[in-house]
Amino acid sequence: MTANSRLCLLVLAAASAAAQDSLFVESAECSLCHTRLGEKSQLGQYTLWKGSVMAHAGRDPYWQAKTAEEIKQNPAIAKVVEEKCHRCHTPQRKPQANDGVGCTACHLIEDKGLGTPASFTGGLEINKEHLAYGPHKDAFVNPMIMHVGLTPAYGAHMQKSELCATCHTVITPTVDASGKVLGEFIEQAAYLEWKASSFGSGDMTCQSCHVPLADNPKQHYIAHNPMGRTFPPTSPRQPFGIHRFAGANFSLPVLLGSADSSMAERAHDMLSSATAIEVKPAWKDGVLEASVTLTNLTGHKLPTGFPSRRMWLDFEVLDASGKTVFRSGGEPQEPQLHHAVIDSSSKVQIYESEMADPAGRPTTALLRAASYLKDNRILPDGFDAAKAPAGIHPAGVAGDADFLPGSDTTLYRVAGLAPGSYTIRVRALYENIKPSHRGVLSPAQVKALAALAPVVLAEATAQTVRGVTAQKIQRSLASR
Repeated sequence: MTANSRLCLLVLAAASAAAQDSLFVESAECSLCHTRLGEKSQLGQYTLWKGSVMAHAGRDPYWQAKTAEEIKQNPAIAKVVEEKCHRCHTPQRKPQANDGVGCTACHLIEDKGLGTPASFTGGLEINKEHLAYGPHKDAFVNPMIMHVGLTPAYGAHMQKSELCATCHTVITPTVDASGKVLGEFIEQAAYLEWKASSFGSGDMTCQSCHVPLADNPKQHYIAHNPMGRTFPPTSPRQPFGIHRFAGANFSLPVLLGSADSSMAERAHDMLSSATAIEVKPAWKDGVLEASVTLTNLTGHKLPTGFPSRRMWLDFEVLDASGKTVFRSGGEPQEPQLHHAVIDSSSKVQIYESEMADPAGRPTTALLRAASYLKDNRILPDGFDAAKAPAGIHPAGVAGDADFLPGSDTTLYRVAGLAPGSYTIRVRALYENIKPSHRGVLSPAQVKALAALAPVVLAEATAQTVRGVTAQKIQRSLASR
């Protein structure tokens, strides 16, 4: 054995020994070889992660405020609450807690029990052999061992939805004021919703959308050497997952006071592909009727995730001069029942989940929640209730025959319109934290959210004339 070989082994041994102090590694250390990749360095795994919600999960002001409120309301089980909340938002704890959901929080997860109830609510198992799992069978191990004390290893589970299920299926206890557990409540169920849909029985996984594969992967190295140069042993290969982790949280940068717009831009991009709208106008006995169909293009409910989220329809009728003569939408301040028919401007179609305590009263307190008073979030395509736990079935939509897996249709009726031509404009709007859930935030944060415009997910327009069928109008427009 040469002197250089002995030196290399000593370095590797020292790095491995140092890594024993923690199962996790700070994500900044991964930047050494996973930053300057792809054209204009746009595919560097660390760079993309750093600008994601995952990296800021532990610093999210809303999460911090909500966690503090739940602890204050439930002092008898404060430690349990804190442990459950931190298990997913800061799984690495100290000294890597500032990483939020860092690189090793995912890549060290063991393929044991994934997708089972035991793995939900952060019930992941971190391997103690310092194996960093990835999607490649031909890993080049020495650089990673030397620099961060981890050994690259193949793990097929890194491309499966069950990996994401560990923190995107959250089941919390229902407790009374004394801390007595009365039952349990499914707070978030993106994975269970996906599993019960047509996506869950096909090839589309969580990663398909949230960690999409790079175009032309054969042109991109998956790592570089510490000096930034190409690393032959990490030659371009498939798959190359783009670590954008885009989701729906577009308001987090505002709450963080961040000038970096990339996080919000990713959310806007993802949201822009979430839904589609179709509007069909008609006249019946002098009343304008317009059926508005909203289609869910995602693999889970729309919106999914934390109960503070909502989507609603902003429906307007404008006369020939452009004046609004009817509007249902704007920005509603309070929850509403689900509507099959809307015939008044005071009614708004809001797609949301509203929690109820054990007595059936509305609540925004997570650990008081026992069921959903309302859950009319649009189901994913092919949703099969028989494959889903009762806790994620729709609620409050009884009697609406066209609330179906994959879409919902709302019928608008507008009476009293004078003869003439009209334009119908419909927008699907979305926000992360609806007014009823903002009470935990500071006045300045509430003001910042109020000033933040909701995201326009999709919009559609149609023209019609009183007394002329929509079909004729569409034909005449097409002939121009």
